[in-house]
Parts: sequence; structure tokens; C-alpha cells
Amino acid sequence: MREPLDWDQMIQAYFEDELPPDDRAAVEAQAAQDPAFRTRLEAYRWAHAGLVEAAGRRAAFDAQFPYPTPAAPWRRWARIAAVLIPLLLIAAVWYSLQQRYAVGPWLAAYPVQQTYRGDWRAVSPDGEPDRLSLAEQALQRQAFVEAIALAHSISPQDTASYPAAQLIQGVAHLGQQEPEQAIAVLTPLLTEPPSPDYLPDIHWLLALGYLAQQDWPAARHHLQWLVTENPYGYLQPEARAWLRRLDSFWFNWFN
Repeated sequence: MREPLDWDQMIQAYFEDELPPDDRAAVEAQAAQDPAFRTRLEAYRWAHAGLVEAAGRRAAFDAQFPYPTPAAPWRRWARIAAVLIPLLLIAAVWYSLQQRYAVGPWLAAYPVQQTYRGDWRAVSPDGEPDRLSLAEQALQRQAFVEAIALAHSISPQDTASYPAAQLIQGVAHLGQQEPEQAIAVLTPLLTEPPSPDYLPDIHWLLALGYLAQQDWPAARHHLQWLVTENPYGYLQPEARAWLRRLDSFWFNWFN
């Protein structure tokens, strides 16, 4: 009789159809004459049938629900890029529209001190810079608080300098993001400008003040003056651009 280990190997091969005919006949003969071996063989048969059935079910499941093939790393990054790139483009367009049409960012970036066109008198008769010149210089340095203080110290009795000092105060208040004070200072200059050719500056600065206050009708009034009644042509392109903004869909969206 074969060793038990040999029979185990032969029984396994028997159920897997891997035995030659002589060994297969030997297994069946042993089962016929040995009840214990026959019981052992039947146990193997039952276990093997269970394994075959389980393997069949797994194969059917895998066929119905195939396991996804892991994506290559570049495919994963390509999918991420396909989502992120359109979002970044939308964000860039949105930011560009906001910078163009939203009043706040535009006013914050506008160099308001460049609007002032002073006569830049270098010195007073005694050889020292007068207060108006010092205020003008402070304005160009964007030292707005200093410019306001110097211009405010000029008396209304100084008829040659007072209107220009008021104009400097208005520009400086806008630079300080104080539109209400700027409007209060600049509005009287519409009737008493430093000179007639300063009227475009005054209307432009008042338009900026009302834009900062989001008073669109008042801002439109001064912008319209610059386009239709401005005899000098100065600041007309800027006024037309702002009137187009006020009439645009995006302006109403962002403001």
C-alpha cells in the first residue's frame, strides 16, 4: 500500500484530472476495497465540488463586475487638469471683469494725484516755497494728509491761491478715500474755479467722488458734462469710458 502522503497527492490529482490511467485505476480500486479510503475520497470529492462551484461564482461575478484597471498616473493628472484648467480660466475672466467694471478696485488703483495740474510755482517772492507750492509737492508725493493741512491753511482772502488750494484738498481727500469731504470741497469750485480750464478737472474729480459713493446719477451728470459741454476736450476719453461702464451689464453685476 502507498504511503498516506502519496495517496493525498494522488487524490488531489485524481479530482483535477491529472493522473495517468493506471494511477487513476489504482485510486478507484483502493476505494473499492477500503471503506476508510472511500470515505476519505468522498470527502475530497465534496470539498473539490465546493471549490469548483465557488470558483465558478467568482468567475461569473468578475465577468459581470470587472475590477477597474488602475489608471496610469498621467491619466489621473490629466483628469485633474481637465477640471482645474476651466475653473482657472473662469476665475481669470471673472477677476478681469471685476477689475474693469467694479468701482472699488478701479478707484483704489487710480493715481488721483496725477489729475491735479498745478502751476508749480517754485518759490514765493522772498525766495522760499509758498504754502500752495508745498501743498502741490506733498500731493504729488501722495502725502495726502500733509497736502490737506497745507492747503487748508491758505486763507480765502488769498484770492490767487485759495481756489487752487481747495482743488488740492479735493484731490487729497479722494486720495485718502474720503469722497464726501472731497465733494464738499470741490462743489463750490464749479462756480469759482481757479481758472476756466480747471472745470474739466473739477467735474472729473466730482465724478470720481460720486462713483466712490455709488451715486451713479450724480457721477453720470459730471461725466456727461465732460463729454458734451467740455470746451477743452481734456478727460473726454476717460469720461466716455466710464459712461460705457455705467451702461454695461457687468457694471450692474459687480456693483
